[in-house]
Amino acid sequence: MPREPRPTCAIVDAVPRRPVDPCVVSAAAMLLLALGCRDRDAPMGETESATDGSEGASDSEPGSDTGATACVAGETRPCYEGPPGTQGLGICRAGEQSCAADGSGWLACEEQVQPEPAELCQTPQDDDCDGTPSCEPVVSWWQQFPASALQAVIDAEGHLVIAGVAGFGELQGVELEGFFLLELDETGELLWHRPVGDGSSMSFAGLMVDDDGSITIAGYYEGEPDFGGGPLPPGGFATAYMARYDGDGEHRWSRSEDFSSITGLTRDRDGTLVVVGRDEDFDPEGYYERLIVAGHDPEQGLPQWTLEGTGIGGLFDAGMSIVATEAGELVVAAVMGPDGSTAPTIAGTPIELLEYGPLLLRLDRVSGLLGQRAPYEEAPQGLSNPRLFTRPGGTLELVSNAYGGGLGQTIILSRYDAGLEPLGEVRLGDDAWASGAAPSPDGTTVLGVAFSGELELGPIGVGLPTFGPGLAIAAVDEHGNGRWVEPLYQDSFLELGTLAVGADGQVAVMATVSGAATLAGELVYGSFLAVLHP
Repeated sequence: MPREPRPTCAIVDAVPRRPVDPCVVSAAAMLLLALGCRDRDAPMGETESATDGSEGASDSEPGSDTGATACVAGETRPCYEGPPGTQGLGICRAGEQSCAADGSGWLACEEQVQPEPAELCQTPQDDDCDGTPSCEPVVSWWQQFPASALQAVIDAEGHLVIAGVAGFGELQGVELEGFFLLELDETGELLWHRPVGDGSSMSFAGLMVDDDGSITIAGYYEGEPDFGGGPLPPGGFATAYMARYDGDGEHRWSRSEDFSSITGLTRDRDGTLVVVGRDEDFDPEGYYERLIVAGHDPEQGLPQWTLEGTGIGGLFDAGMSIVATEAGELVVAAVMGPDGSTAPTIAGTPIELLEYGPLLLRLDRVSGLLGQRAPYEEAPQGLSNPRLFTRPGGTLELVSNAYGGGLGQTIILSRYDAGLEPLGEVRLGDDAWASGAAPSPDGTTVLGVAFSGELELGPIGVGLPTFGPGLAIAAVDEHGNGRWVEPLYQDSFLELGTLAVGADGQVAVMATVSGAATLAGELVYGSFLAVLHP
């Protein structure tokens, strides 16, 4: 026989309504009422809750015959199924539900955005909807490092190549003495170690690792250093050098230059090794300096071409940086001024130097000077440590430290197109100094920042729990907004040695602290090397 249909809520609704004392309603009547209003196909115990768009509301399935959530065809309502307290924060927002065409129930919630499981360091917004866009990098590994890492690069395999000078003690059973090169794998295990310089006084002003693992170092020396191919000619006050090794640290070639020092190193589009440096000397007419930009064959280190500057003074090793652009041009950032003896030129073309300060020079190996720009409209009284980077699409980025002119100490981050036209400038910190800077593949700039008091980076910041200087590792976008910031909390900071960023965003930090400190929740102490992973 055909199954008799159950009574629906429409029957209940047909009963005249009047005030009812719930205390006199029998349990049996309550059970019958519930049975009559339930979908006849729903299993015992399953219920539907009406939703008004509030967080955590349940939604009826389309086609269900429920009186409590019955809707009108075409009707819509807001909906959100994320965790309570997250709607309206960060990326999280409500979506919309539509009533089924037959009015039997609500369809799926569409276009809602729920939180990510964790904050994404490569995005500027609040991804996990916790009220802050700051992510929390973790320490992949850290270890004691009985040396100073003067230069560091993370290569294509995620290995860390370090050029440094020994302090005391051993590293994984290897005694570090004098100046050295070494490579650590992605877990921090020592792969190889090579002493360089043979005890001579020297500098590491440039370190570069090619995609095939080849390593180039450059700087200046005094004495007769041996980089693995025999002693170089005796250096006077200072003599520039270059040396090249394979991926296992085996010597390929080394050479001295006929100028005083190399302060920056890059690789041109065709593979040429390009350096920027300076020459200083005394002649019968007095002391002079000149700016040098030179290209070298990577196979043997032989000079290919040279662009020389005249009438330029005030050059110093920490004041020059060089990059090669996607268009095959070169851009030099230098702090300089006229020396007063001759008209300032580069490769015979006049340079406009109004006063001592920073200057960007756009160069071509054949044509010489293509253009120049003073990077700041309101030049600070003092500026140092310009670090120049290239970005995808040809954008150039310059990070400098500035002081004076009512600024105190501040970090200036500015960007330019390939023609040196300004794209934007931000100044970070009321009393802050960038002791390290490197571009990250997600478009941010990673900074090692020494500061006092509080460091504010847009929507996030960090303050010191005690009086005194502090250090933080932070990533900022082009507008100066922090993506993340990790302070080193300790009684007194001594030194940040170097900072490097890898292809997947990992950050290598070498620092020395007095006593113990915390970094991303890890307890570190003394002279240490750590790798953070956002």
